[in-house]
Amino acid sequence: MATRHGVTVGWFIPTPMDRDVQVASLRSAASALEVVLSDRGVVVDDLVAGFAAARPAR
Repeated sequence: MATRHGVTVGWFIPTPMDRDVQVASLRSAASALEVVLSDRGVVVDDLVAGFAAARPAR
């Protein structure tokens, strides 16, 4: 688990050491995310633009 100022901001999940297994796992997660976003009518480019707009200027 990762925290920032005592608030949980993410979890780290160990992945298998075999590179082929890692790639397959990432592809599976990406496919599942694509389904979830599509089901909710989310356009990935709009999502990315929203994150970019919300990010503080450096």
